[in-house]
Amino acid sequence: MLHTDILVKDIAIVGMGPAGLATALALAKKGKKIIIFDKREHFSRSQHVKIDPDTIADLRALEEDLKTKLGDQYRISDEDAHFFSTFPKSKIEATQVEISAVQAFLKRKMQALYPEQIEIKQGEHIDITDVSTRDHTLFYEERGTKKAVAFSHLIGADGARHTVADLFNKAAKKEQNDQLRIVYHEIDIQTRQQAHGTITLELEDHSEIKKVEFSLHPEDLSKLREHGWDKPYLPNVYILPDSTFKQFYIAGEIPDSILTIKDETKKQRALEAWGKKILALTYKHPEKAVSLKLLDESNPATQTKNKAKNKLMATAFPVILRYADRSAVSLDGASDKVARHVFLQVGDATITPNFFKAHGLNDAFAGAKILADNLDADNSFQIDVFNAHHLSKKEELFTFMAGSLPKDIHALSKTESYYKSLIIQSIADIEKEVLSIIPIDTEFHHEMTRIFLDLKKTAKEKPDEIFEPILAVCDQVRQKIQTDPVFFLTEKEKKKYQQLRASQENVPIPRLDRFLKSIKSHITKVAVILKLRAEKIPVAVRLQTLEKKTQKPIEKVEALQETSKQHLTFLKQAQKMKKELEEKKQKFNPPKKSDPSM
Repeated sequence: MLHTDILVKDIAIVGMGPAGLATALALAKKGKKIIIFDKREHFSRSQHVKIDPDTIADLRALEEDLKTKLGDQYRISDEDAHFFSTFPKSKIEATQVEISAVQAFLKRKMQALYPEQIEIKQGEHIDITDVSTRDHTLFYEERGTKKAVAFSHLIGADGARHTVADLFNKAAKKEQNDQLRIVYHEIDIQTRQQAHGTITLELEDHSEIKKVEFSLHPEDLSKLREHGWDKPYLPNVYILPDSTFKQFYIAGEIPDSILTIKDETKKQRALEAWGKKILALTYKHPEKAVSLKLLDESNPATQTKNKAKNKLMATAFPVILRYADRSAVSLDGASDKVARHVFLQVGDATITPNFFKAHGLNDAFAGAKILADNLDADNSFQIDVFNAHHLSKKEELFTFMAGSLPKDIHALSKTESYYKSLIIQSIADIEKEVLSIIPIDTEFHHEMTRIFLDLKKTAKEKPDEIFEPILAVCDQVRQKIQTDPVFFLTEKEKKKYQQLRASQENVPIPRLDRFLKSIKSHITKVAVILKLRAEKIPVAVRLQTLEKKTQKPIEKVEALQETSKQHLTFLKQAQKMKKELEEKKQKFNPPKKSDPSM
């Protein structure tokens, strides 16, 4: 591969989100030479996120650095003055901020503070093409010209898609360096609803909304069903009005039906209608008072920028929480503690953020500081410390996800009917996964449909006894895939599978791993619900001990991937767990003593 330009930098960063920009600034302050890439021409992310006082203090510190650098010549720009005016004066109060505003501010500080140290490569004409783990080189194209940059450290800050990590893994495999690969795993407890969305609505001219916020009530479910909401519980959403109370950012759960709409225009309109309904129910005002205010796309000078912004006015996406097994990998065969050449990941590239926890932006700034603190003057990096920080963040997210379940149950499961509806909904989610891999109009498909009808009936009558039957039906599907994998394949898949079988001994069974992975979080959720229901102890104690309590069911779910012999052992363990649950129920609900007078 020929390259007309080869640069040498201490650090190469891919991604100009808050994590990439904050990391570049923190490293430049330590005197490092940096190159940062981003294919997006403009910062168009209209999402609003929570920003903590510590992060606001970090932003103010950057402005103070500029004031120190310029001395008497310093004057705060109108843009920066407006940016800071949106934050509370209190040093203990959190608030919300638009992501693109944070990105624009950080870029301005990079250009003003470190113009000689940070080289920016931004725009659609930039393409990252390859990486060499041996030569510590990143390859890219700029307006069709092939270029390369030799680095000491490569940082992936390109979000949940983590394309740099994928390139890195591909290069590690090509160079027979598989021990360097980054592996992503799903968090064992996922959000209860995968379909999420964001909508930004504005008040129509001369309209007004009273600054009195109400909450959604169960009677609102019928109105939400008109827009496709088919769950037995209310959606989790949050609404962030701007300082003028004219613009409203709505984020959270949306109907599954909206996520599946193929036509982007129709999807955006469905999101707008959903957002209007949520806002109307929350503030008790007419739906027609607000709408999506799309920007003009007819002007060639602003067309690209406005199109990008309009696309993000209403978005729908599946939330699947994943984490990388590590955030820092040595590239020069050094120990796992310290290395001179390292591939690192920051921000959403390491852990998928859950915006109900509101941690993404604040974690990005905290991670940038920790990364900079662990990079020495000679470019040696403390890998073990950074990986420990990454794992602690993963545990924080797991604990939050575990904690969100009991809070949901505590708030809404005061009635037996809601408790049962939670179990039935979980069974429906598992049924959807199971039936999606079984060919329609086959006897096995009909059999599974009948079994799930029986499971739902059992859940209504004896919900506490549902865990073992759920495991049994999932294992039945697992055995069917193992014994007759061709049954599940399309004609095209059958040919490919048979070709592989002809040339290889151990061919992975198609769909088995995907099936087990997809139902694992659903089964875990059922186990946790049953645990919480059985143990009538204070919510605070449940929150503190939930992680330990979920470990056993998680391990038992993973046992589904083992042999039939191991599965028999697992069933015995499940029976033992069931017995333990019954004993705890008797402990917290002792039988009433009979009246001797009767």
